[in-house]
Amino acid sequence: PRAPSSPGWRVLCLLVSGACGLSPALPDSARLHESAWNAATDSRTGIPAAGSGVFLALGVDDRVSDWAQRNTPVFGSVANAQRESDALRTLAHRSMDIALLSHFYTEGISPRSWWQVGLGYGSAITATETAGALKKLVGRDRPHPSPSSPSWPSQHATRAFAYSSSARAAFQSAGTRNLFSTSIVAMGEASAVGCAWARIESGSHYPSDVLAGAALGNFTTLFIQEAFDFHDSPFSLVVFPGP
Repeated sequence: PRAPSSPGWRVLCLLVSGACGLSPALPDSARLHESAWNAATDSRTGIPAAGSGVFLALGVDDRVSDWAQRNTPVFGSVANAQRESDALRTLAHRSMDIALLSHFYTEGISPRSWWQVGLGYGSAITATETAGALKKLVGRDRPHPSPSSPSWPSQHATRAFAYSSSARAAFQSAGTRNLFSTSIVAMGEASAVGCAWARIESGSHYPSDVLAGAALGNFTTLFIQEAFDFHDSPFSLVVFPGP
């Protein structure tokens, strides 16, 4: 049937056409539970979480922290470690940005690509804010106490690992697996690990803090990426305006 000739009707039809063609599917409770389980049982979540528990249970946080600050085996000084922790977190951020740009190259300037950008940045922000809330709830002192910022978990480590996990997820979403994507993911993961260790050498955090942050960053990213993944709508509407 021909559409009415009213300009307003034509605009409405075009808007509905764009909205119905592609749309993200909101998760139901079953999907949320499945996504949470998959994120929690992922090795990049479970191993650092278990490591954090071991450090806390054995009470060796102080010894490792003191040794790292005294010897600074990687960064050479506490000041260098403090500075490089920010630089390495930024490098992990850039790995995610590159992965997101590659998604546009593979998928084009499409709703799916923009949705992946939202998932990446949304994961990083959510993970960081969750870590901040946990820090206030736990209230653990840093190796060098700072009244305005408690210690557990490390927000630097949380955000860095959220970035590296989002880079990996962006390439997986685009179906990209080659030397370039593998190199960028490796860069992001190495940067996140370096950032976490730098927080220990700088005396900003204990080992259990950064391990918990790594687990939280990975868990949050995997959960959001899976639960809110983009799905093509089963419905589509095409408008053919009449004369």
